[in-house]
Amino acid sequence: MTRWQLSDKTRGHVFELGLEEDQWLALRPGDKSWKVSRYLGAKPVTPADEAAWRAAGSPGSWRATTGEAVEAAPGQPHVSELRGKWKGSGGDLVKGLMTWEELAAIPAGPAKLREYLETGIRERTASPTESGDRLRDAVVRIVCARVATSPEVRASAYRLLASMPGLRAEGEVTDVLGRRGQAVVHRLGAGEERLVVDTRTGLPLGRDWTPDAPADGDPTVLRQRTAYRNLGWTGERPDLPAAKG
Repeated sequence: MTRWQLSDKTRGHVFELGLEEDQWLALRPGDKSWKVSRYLGAKPVTPADEAAWRAAGSPGSWRATTGEAVEAAPGQPHVSELRGKWKGSGGDLVKGLMTWEELAAIPAGPAKLREYLETGIRERTASPTESGDRLRDAVVRIVCARVATSPEVRASAYRLLASMPGLRAEGEVTDVLGRRGQAVVHRLGAGEERLVVDTRTGLPLGRDWTPDAPADGDPTVLRQRTAYRNLGWTGERPDLPAAKG
């Protein structure tokens, strides 16, 4: 589940939008992979934002500073089969979508993992600054189980992330779903990202991203928070909603 904050086009109030997604990646040949997404609606963030929204007539939709149209009401589930290169893939890393065999071949150990990721990144970018950002992003993707790697590779990614400059520990915090975990913060793009980890399982609970304050003091995207409800392997097939699209 991801929640993010935007300003309306008049900058009269700030609202928070929500999106829930389930992704099922099939390992067995012939099985289908699916993504189910549902828009959770939008609402004012603070009492002052709600007052501004009501003063504007409590509109059911409005335009954000990003230019997109925003609906207040939640939407219906949207089901899509992952086709094309997604078929037979276990996720997206530095080389794009990768097969299960390619993911299984990722080496464990912080040094070997770093060399593997840097080699793949060099093949796709020539910018040293961009390469550093992409390395950190790839490590975070492994830590957050955005690709299906082994526990040994994920443990190596944790150690590699801990060795990168600019990382700081924030101790115990509460994620967007109210769960307790240990937080570490690092730079990501034009802002800071906080990772919240369940120390009992080693799995991530969530990611929060807060942008730097721009020169005009009015960022377009104010904050983004993602919570992971369930991560892991299962032998069950997805229980898909009736509505498909």
